[in-house]
Amino acid sequence: MRWRLLLPLLTLSWAAAVPADGRASPQTAAEDNTSPLDDADQAMQRGDWAQVSASLSEYGGVRDARYLALAGRLAIQQRHYDAAVNNFDAAIRHALPRDRAEMRQYRDHARRCGGAAASGLEDISTLKPVKRVRPVAPIAAIEQNIDGLVETTVYIDERGRVKSALVLTANPPKVFDDSVLIALRRWRFEPPGAPSCVLIPFTFRLREG
Repeated sequence: MRWRLLLPLLTLSWAAAVPADGRASPQTAAEDNTSPLDDADQAMQRGDWAQVSASLSEYGGVRDARYLALAGRLAIQQRHYDAAVNNFDAAIRHALPRDRAEMRQYRDHARRCGGAAASGLEDISTLKPVKRVRPVAPIAAIEQNIDGLVETTVYIDERGRVKSALVLTANPPKVFDDSVLIALRRWRFEPPGAPSCVLIPFTFRLREG
C-alpha cells in the first residue's frame, strides 16, 4: 500500500493550515444545539481558527480550564504569547491534576515564543530547513487509510535546533501527533541568529486513489 505525506515547503507559512473540505459557519453551534466550547473544539480539529475565535466569543459560561486551554492555543496560533501564558496559567489553577503537566508544557512553550518575539523575530515568515525527517505514519492509520492534518508550533533556537514542538490541532486527534513530534525534534534549520517560533502543518494522505 502506498501513502503520501505532504511535508511543508521550504517556505514555512505562519498561516494556519485549513482542510479543503470547507469551514463551518458561525451558526454551527446554534443549529446543532451544541455548546460553543464543543463547537470550538470541533473547529480546532479542522484547523478553522476563525471559528474557534468566534465560538469562544459566543461562550457565556464559566471560564473553566477547558475554555482557558482553548483560548491559550488560539493565542499561540495568533502569536499573542503573553495572552497564551496568562490563559494557561489560569487553566492550570482550574485543571484536574492529571491535566496540569500538559498545560504547563504549552505555557512554557508560549513563554519561550514570547521571548523570541521580543528579540524582534516575530515577523519572520520563512526559515530554511537543512534537515527534515519524515514522520512515520502509524500502522493502524495506514491499514485504515486514514487521512490527517497536524498543525504544530515549533520553537527554534539561535543555532537552528528545535527545542520545543507541540501540537496545536490535529484531525483526527491523537493519531499522527506522536509521529509528527518525534520527527520534528530531529529537524534542523539554518541558524537564524536569534530564537524564532513558527507554525508548521503536516498533511497525511493515506487513502487510495
